[in-house]
Amino acid sequence: MTTPFTVDGTLTYADEEGAKAEPHGFSLTGAFTAESKFKYVLVGSASQTVNFGSILLAKAVLVTVDTDDLAAPVLVQVNAGGTAGQLQVQPGGGIVYWNPNPVAGGIASMIIVHTTDCIVRVRILG
Repeated sequence: MTTPFTVDGTLTYADEEGAKAEPHGFSLTGAFTAESKFKYVLVGSASQTVNFGSILLAKAVLVTVDTDDLAAPVLVQVNAGGTAGQLQVQPGGGIVYWNPNPVAGGIASMIIVHTTDCIVRVRILG
């Protein structure tokens, strides 16, 4: 069974110095047949492989790191990209990815690398 989803957001900023901040919206609709969602309570320094379950390629991914002043940023690595392919996410930050019709090159795997205790929440639609 397919379930519809929507990703909506607005990035508001001034296009030029001294100009008024204006909203720059984005929106995507799609449908998914499988979902994986996790709350990882990570301790110390290690790597956490994210379980994609039956999802072969992600249509939408949301990764957030809970706010904690003592936690260091985490590194999100996709598709075994190694250190060159890691994205840093500070506590209180996140990553949103969407691709309504993924093919080769889409997100098929993910590893969370952490050096301190933290909580990372991951949602994947496929």
